[in-house]
Amino acid sequence: MPKKQKMRLDSLLLEKQLFPSREQARSAIIQGAILVEKERITKPGTFIDLNSEITVLFTTNPYVGRGGIKLESALGYFEISAMDKICLDIGTSTGGFTDCLLKRGAKLVYAVDVGYGQFDWSLRKDPRVVLFERTNVRYLMPEKVYKEEDPKATICAVDLSFISLSKVFKPIIDLVEYSDETHILTLFKPQFEALRSEVGKKGIITDRSIHESLLVGYIENIANLGMYVRGATYSPITGSAGNIEFWFDVTFNENDTNLVNDQTIINVVNEAHQKLAKKK
Repeated sequence: MPKKQKMRLDSLLLEKQLFPSREQARSAIIQGAILVEKERITKPGTFIDLNSEITVLFTTNPYVGRGGIKLESALGYFEISAMDKICLDIGTSTGGFTDCLLKRGAKLVYAVDVGYGQFDWSLRKDPRVVLFERTNVRYLMPEKVYKEEDPKATICAVDLSFISLSKVFKPIIDLVEYSDETHILTLFKPQFEALRSEVGKKGIITDRSIHESLLVGYIENIANLGMYVRGATYSPITGSAGNIEFWFDVTFNENDTNLVNDQTIINVVNEAHQKLAKKK
């Protein structure tokens, strides 16, 4: 049997004219924008079969972190404008969400993270950003964020790891404006919501039924807090380990006609697996 021909991934992308330069190809690979046979490859020097199926999720990342691409997709899908809005970025890390919100016209972004030193330097200097590092949102009081006369955020984007959203949602509700115009956009990461027995190798969940069960349970938890899930979709790019992630648009508005139900979740999970799940 003839040996399969292989080439470095960055060279192959250039060979296939998917990028104008090797530097741009390398950057896209490192940022997680390239799937080979539906598996993310992040090392430019990886040798792959010349006939492999290659998917380019995005050609360049205009934001300081991959989170910006995730949030951009959610804002577009849910048709939410950040123009002139007061926003809250929970779990900001490098600031991808904050960058996205500012580029979409946000008036002010309060950025919160339990870590320290990860936030992008250019955003750190931006007068439209108020940064809270070494801050656990579970214990963050509104009076620490806002002065008495300050309006609260009407857009809140949440991206947390190693903790269930159910443990932080109540404090987050207190940090946003109680209004029908408020949107809490939560990035749902199943691996941090599931039982240990439900998580597979390398911390990845591949079972659709587990995804469906977790997402339906999340909607029920939101309802128990007196809030409503207006919309649901999946992130166009997976987490760094390859987990499919989901977006929810949570509001105070019970009269919204697009409220999510169990069938919505089934449809979203099925579409996500068709587009993003790795081949077995």
